[in-house]
Amino acid sequence: MMKAKMFFMSLVTLVAALSFTGCSKDDSDSEQPELTDLIGTVWQYDDEDVTVTLDFVSETDVLINVGYHYDSDNETESIGYTYEYMAPNVVMSPKPGVEGETLYAVVDGLNMYVEDRGTFVRIDGLGVNHRVETTGHLA
Repeated sequence: MMKAKMFFMSLVTLVAALSFTGCSKDDSDSEQPELTDLIGTVWQYDDEDVTVTLDFVSETDVLINVGYHYDSDNETESIGYTYEYMAPNVVMSPKPGVEGETLYAVVDGLNMYVEDRGTFVRIDGLGVNHRVETTGHLA
């Protein structure tokens, strides 16, 4: 009887110990930002002829501001897009009735690589342009 009781107590202790071990939620949060991590962020691409900013204004909306730099004049255009963010991938699509193409991007730290467009750099609240490289072109 004593052995059975000892075995039962050991089994209960083992089950209790195993219930309190496992993966920590904090581990996955540090690697994969949540959807809201893009809200309020602003990303910028600069070229000698154009400056483009991506302003993530909500969980689903991004405002694309395109500034064209001409010899004697500057022109700015704002385009409404929606987006889906599944870290680290971003898919941006024109809102209904807006001309444009779907844009595919990958977020990597302070850089957002937009396929066939170039590298955008996060500029909100940083005060400094942290561009690492520029690839491709916008046109």
